[in-house]
Amino acid sequence: MHSSIGQIRWRRVLLVVAAVFVGKWAIVIGVVAVYGFKLGLETGGAPDQAKIQQFAQRVAPVLLPIVAVLLTVVTARWVARKNDAGSSVVNGLTVGVLVAVTTLLLSRSFDARLLASFLVTIGAGWLGGLAGRKGSASALLGTPSPGSPPR
Repeated sequence: MHSSIGQIRWRRVLLVVAAVFVGKWAIVIGVVAVYGFKLGLETGGAPDQAKIQQFAQRVAPVLLPIVAVLLTVVTARWVARKNDAGSSVVNGLTVGVLVAVTTLLLSRSFDARLLASFLVTIGAGWLGGLAGRKGSASALLGTPSPGSPPR
């Protein structure tokens, strides 16, 4: 029996795990910056820092896990499509697990939202791994992949 665990592309996996963390924070900071810019335009001067901070405190806890899940699917797919079909899902799942575990370890508190985010992020890695398998697009669209027998 051939193990696909040995076919994990650790360099790519670790690169995209880091990219998910940098990317999710960059996106959230960008959203807060756009809000601050909008406030500045509305007031015609310097924006109210208290309003920006309040917005960030309200939006970040909701937006960070959503962006992390979306980035996990995309990056897990990227890692998975560079592999053969047998190890694609394992590579994608590894991305999801590492993003989820790292998020858990860096969290200040543990609650139901964090647990849900943990499980959904692992699922996002698995989904990205499935989506990145060779021939997965043709299987999803119902079209035969090259070399497969006609229906």
